[in-house]
Amino acid sequence: MRVPSIYNFPPFFTRQLNDNTWHSQKAAWQMWILLWCRENRQTSITINPELLESSLLHNSTIHRTLPLSVFREIVEDMVKQNLAEWTEKRNPKDVFWVYWRSISEWGNMILKWLSDMGREGSICTFYELQEQYKEVDCLDEVLLHKVLELLMKKGNIELMKGSSGKYSGFKVLKA
Repeated sequence: MRVPSIYNFPPFFTRQLNDNTWHSQKAAWQMWILLWCRENRQTSITINPELLESSLLHNSTIHRTLPLSVFREIVEDMVKQNLAEWTEKRNPKDVFWVYWRSISEWGNMILKWLSDMGREGSICTFYELQEQYKEVDCLDEVLLHKVLELLMKKGNIELMKGSSGKYSGFKVLKA
């Protein structure tokens, strides 16, 4: 994976005390997090000690690791900018979605795929969508549902419940 040059700069892994420098550092970390998640096709991250061993927070070449407390500050800033969202609104906040594509972008991609596949007027299950359109197979069930709810609000699809009473598919109204 191509990493930004700042990733090899040791102070990048230490929270800077100067406000202007910290602001720039947070922006660089946010770009790195979005790039790393996109490259790894990861749409959620769990904040736990194992994360400290991942290439996201640990640079083995320079033997530096970003502390989880600093990472949380960066994530909180990403949430304020709609680049991330906590999966739970209550504490502890340990899991968050990373929006390297916005909900709207995911929705537009799905609509284009449905149109390209000639699926207007047909029924599609969540499983079928993720099996046939590999670009969205990285979306977990909840995130996929958020995308499809947006498409429903826009009048593109109608969500359908399965025998379990849970939403399991949708009818394509207009792609």
